[in-house]
Amino acid sequence: MKITAVETYKLLYPLSRTLGGSHYDYRERDFLLIKITTDDGLTGWGETALLGGVRSLIRDTLGPQLIGQDPRNHRKLWQRMW
Repeated sequence: MKITAVETYKLLYPLSRTLGGSHYDYRERDFLLIKITTDDGLTGWGETALLGGVRSLIRDTLGPQLIGQDPRNHRKLWQRMW
């Protein structure tokens, strides 16, 4: 089994009411979904905060390191990306 694709999806949805603290009001929630697909047709999903540069880091650096790798070697892959 080999990883064939790493894709990111930016999601944004409005909140039913404004949330926040003393410095900022949140009227919407945004986050980033990561989809990893294998040549066996298996798909895995993950979620992370949509912080500056995270999407491009996954797309341009971390994702390419995963292509062709066996997802069952998760410890090895984690160390490689770290």
